[in-house]
This record gives sequence, C-alpha cells and structure tokens, in this order.
Amino acid sequence: RSYRAVAPAATYLPCPAVGIGPTRQWIMEHARAAGLEAVVMLDDDITFAKRRLDDLTKFENMTSPDYAALFAQLASALATHAHVGVLAREGGNRITEHAVYNTRMLRVLCYRVPEFFKAGASFTRLHFMEDFDVTLQLLRAGLPNMVLCDYVSNQGGSNAAGGCSTYRTLEGQAQAAHGLKALHGDFVKVVQKTTKTAWNGATRTDVVIGWKKAAVAGGIVLGARA
Repeated sequence: RSYRAVAPAATYLPCPAVGIGPTRQWIMEHARAAGLEAVVMLDDDITFAKRRLDDLTKFENMTSPDYAALFAQLASALATHAHVGVLAREGGNRITEHAVYNTRMLRVLCYRVPEFFKAGASFTRLHFMEDFDVTLQLLRAGLPNMVLCDYVSNQGGSNAAGGCSTYRTLEGQAQAAHGLKALHGDFVKVVQKTTKTAWNGATRTDVVIGWKKAAVAGGIVLGARA
C-alpha cells in the first residue's frame, strides 16, 4: 500500500522467490524475459541525502526534484557502465568526487541486463553477501562499475529489523563470508568485526574485499573511463 500511495501508476508483480539472492535473481530473469535493458534495485530500508554545494564534506535532505535528478544520473551512468551504484553515507564525507569506479556497491544496485547474463553472473551462489559476489563476478569478467557520489545512501544499521535479517544469523553470516572467500580467493579476506550499531554490537564474521585487485584481474584498466 505504501508503494501504491506514491506510485499508483506503476506495475506491481508478486515475486515467487524466497530469500534475498533468489529474489534478486528473479528480478534479473524477469527483466530479461520482458526485454528490459536495465534494472535498478533498492533496499527497502534506505534513506538518501545529497551533497551540499557549499561544503562537499556534508550532506542535506533530498527534495522530490533531487530524487528525479538522482535517477537521471543512474540512467546516464548505465549508458556507459554495466553496473552502477550510489555511494554509502558511511565515510562519504571523505569522498568528494562526482563518481568512483571499480568498488563496492550496496543498497542501490543497477545493472544492464544483457551484460549481466553475458557475464554469467548469478545472485544465487550464496545465501548472503550475494551483492558483493555479483560485483566481484562482473569485475572479474572485465566489466567496470561506477558509483555515483553526488548522493549517498544510508540505513539504520546492518541486520536491522525486517527483510533478510528475519532469517540471517551470525552463523549464516559466517558461512557467507567463508563462501565468498572460497569463490574469489585472494580478492577476499575474512575478518572479525564489532561495531556499535550493526548486529546489536555483536562480533560478526565479515570480509575485506580487494575490489580494484579483482578489476585488474579482469583486465580493467584503472583510471580508464568507459
């Protein structure tokens, strides 16, 4: 109902998939069957902010025209890159470029559908961290990504109530971390992390990823702009 309130003319489809990875994969496969060129996936618990022009290290609330401008930028970026994201607010104050490349994508995941399937990418190889897995798959296939930095995304905290947190456990998180390592080898380092907000302060098994190292391995020339 909340979606229909703001987008009454949109088409809504029931998704038969269960779990975050199968759901993302169903979206991609539906898009291919429908002949769509690109897909934009948004987490259901995110907020956005835009970078202030008077101080590029700070952000301010979005207006309706700002959202239109953000999605216009995403569409433009998808014309030149097979996968596109939006910068995370955490640490975003230290990044003042308009865009960064060959790096982490989360919360906002945008793909050109033909290139996704041509690379043989799949969201279903892991129960969690499936977004990181797909980014690594595409980078290692030689497809550079672009992450927009004029806007940032945020959320209440990792594993906040709702969504896949209803079935994601510390054990499942650890299995995903080790699974990502098994799939991508030296591009992934498994670590232990403890933060105040994520997972209610519990220590979790997590990963550190060499995104640019993976891109170079895929034949991507760092610094080049497609």
